[in-house]
Amino acid sequence: MGQSDNLTPDVGGANAAVDFSKRRFQVSCMEYRVVIEPDENGVFVAVCPALLGCIAHGKTHAEALANIKDAMTRCLASLKEHNQPAPPPMSEKTVEIRA
Repeated sequence: MGQSDNLTPDVGGANAAVDFSKRRFQVSCMEYRVVIEPDENGVFVAVCPALLGCIAHGKTHAEALANIKDAMTRCLASLKEHNQPAPPPMSEKTVEIRA
């Protein structure tokens, strides 16, 4: 078929940035970590650490989550528009310590 090469992502490893120029015909999902915490006024603030400056808020946890998803989509679209690679998702571990 020959065309399948345009549909297969060139991942290059778990920590490789996404090169949008090589992904013309692809639609894929990426998973990014999001941190949502209430601030001192009770507003929920959502941050995506992998996407620098990608912050949203909402009156509820669910609203903040919906808003950060929209903000992340816009951040990634802006990177694509400016021919910049999308950063790789951050890895995360939960560490148990005695407190």
